[in-house]
Amino acid sequence: VVQLAIDGNQTPQFHYDLGRKLAALRDEGVLIAGSGDVVHNLRAMRRDGSNTAFDWAARFNAEVRRRIEAHDHQGIIDIAQPTDAFAADARMSIPTDEHWLPLLYVLGARGQDEDAQVFTDAIELGSVSMMGVGFGIDDAIPGVGLATPAS
Repeated sequence: VVQLAIDGNQTPQFHYDLGRKLAALRDEGVLIAGSGDVVHNLRAMRRDGSNTAFDWAARFNAEVRRRIEAHDHQGIIDIAQPTDAFAADARMSIPTDEHWLPLLYVLGARGQDEDAQVFTDAIELGSVSMMGVGFGIDDAIPGVGLATPAS
């Protein structure tokens, strides 16, 4: 296990490109894992016992999943940019990017033809997405089932 430190001064493109460089390690049997959340806004989380996702969190989570499944990596890299239609949802969903950036490393390491395998997809406390996405995990983790989109 080797842990990477995230350089918060770098652009999303930098993190994705570093994942592309790490992709070669997969050919040597190295598992590349990123831990974080697609939606991670602790300030907004529901503290009243309700688990209903905020509209912005559900929209953002669904759009990220759609882009992952469509192999739209650039769309994910750029999703928080001011020109993106989901920029307002992105600002609410990822107010700080330390939980977001690991996804870019994993996407960078994704093989060209590998389909996304979403093995869990839920939003907890209204503003914390627990989406788990894998690439090439069929052989690595037998029996992993696919999750339906969060409602």
